[in-house]
Formats: sequence, structure tokens, C-alpha cells
Amino acid sequence: MALGLRFVDSETLQIMEEFAVVEDLRGESLGQFILSRIEKLGLGMKLCRGQGYDGAPNMSGYFSGAQDFISSKYPLAKYVRCIAHSLNLALTDSSAKRRATLKSYTALNLKGFCETRWVERHDAIQISKQLIVPIFKALEDIETDRESVTLSKDRSLLNNFLSLGYIVTLIAMDFFLGYTLNLSKLLQSENIDMVMCIQCVESVTEMFKEIRNSAEGRFHQLFLEATRLCRELEINLVIHKRGTLSKSQVISLQKNI
Repeated sequence: MALGLRFVDSETLQIMEEFAVVEDLRGESLGQFILSRIEKLGLGMKLCRGQGYDGAPNMSGYFSGAQDFISSKYPLAKYVRCIAHSLNLALTDSSAKRRATLKSYTALNLKGFCETRWVERHDAIQISKQLIVPIFKALEDIETDRESVTLSKDRSLLNNFLSLGYIVTLIAMDFFLGYTLNLSKLLQSENIDMVMCIQCVESVTEMFKEIRNSAEGRFHQLFLEATRLCRELEINLVIHKRGTLSKSQVISLQKNI
């Protein structure tokens, strides 16, 4: 476990950060460690007016948690449970019904969209595309449930889902991330080979250049895939950027589908 302290230097008025590794995770030990680090930094605990932690017993426990140990020495440092953590738990609980509804249509689970690990990002996009019909049916079921506490958000999700832009974006991301998947795995491997990485990067770069040079044809194929999926989901084919498709364009697309 790591302890991070963020404070303002009284002389330079700059925000400072200090980090330290904590080995003993018992509540009293954590409290002692926090106080010792704060004292070492020359910060006055007598001016402390609050503590905020998640709900872990060793941090927030009223009898043996770190907050209890610190409060016993500095009563004005009142403990307040972390609101961000509480909100996260509330949202997790509210999404349980969505997961249960989705499971009635498929045994597979959706994956979270990771901000940093591109391999997991590709997996999330790929599964979302694979489960797009079950997701659509599950959202429709939830949207008709007037007693759902997340009805407003569910309707918003369904409206976004029923857009050609979302379908095209999902298919395009799956297409492009498919080219970078092997590169991402290679860059995250333990025994990384720099020569092989450079070759792989160059190969992906050349592939993207080729796609760019034939962008119109490539995008047309992606768009045809999107229109087939829209037909399956009964989504109206409307282009908002430049208005609706002309009659001749719609006929041309229908012939290709």
C-alpha cells in the first residue's frame, strides 16, 4: 500500500506531493504512519479539520481504524467517508439490475473500457460489438420498467445506442484496434524485444497508410456493415452531419446490403 500526501508549501505556495510505502496495514499502525509522515513534513496536525477515507475497516473503523486512532489524538480532525467512493458503490449497486437483465439474453459479460491498457480496450470493444443485439434487447426491457431507479439514465443509454453514429463508431474502433492488438500485446510483454517492436510499429504504420490511401473504399465497407446491423436493430438510417441520405443513395445502399 502507498501513502500519498498532497499539500501546499507555505513559503513557495506551490502544491507538493510526497509518497511512502506502508507495510503494516493494521488500523493503528496506519494511523501512526500517517501522523509520523505528516510530522516529518513539518505539517501541523493541530490545524487538521478533517479525514477522508474509503469504507475499509482498517481505515474507517470506529474502534480500531486509522481514523479512530488519529481522532483520539486530534479530536478536531473529524472523519468523513469519501463521497467519491460512496458514489461509486451506489452506481455499482444500481447497475446490478442491468447486468441481471443482460444475463437473461447472453451468458457473456461486458468488459469495462480501460483508459490505459489497449489490449483490454480492444477486448471491451469486441465484446460490445458481439453482444450488441442482447444489449439492445436488455436496454429495451429496462426502459419499459417504470419502477427502475435509473430509468432516466437507461433511456439516455438506449437513445444513444439507437444512433447510426454509435454503430459506425463501434465498428470502426473494432476495425482499427484489431490492427494494433498484436502491437499492444508485444509492448506489454515481460520479455520485450525492441527490434521486434520497431518492426511491428513500422508494419502497423504502413498498414494505416494503406488504409488512409484507400479511405473511401474502406469506410464504405465499414458503413455497409453498420447499415446491416442497423437493419437488424431496426434503427433508422439518418445522417445528421449533412442531412438525410438522398433517395438514390438509399437505393444504392439497399442494393449493396
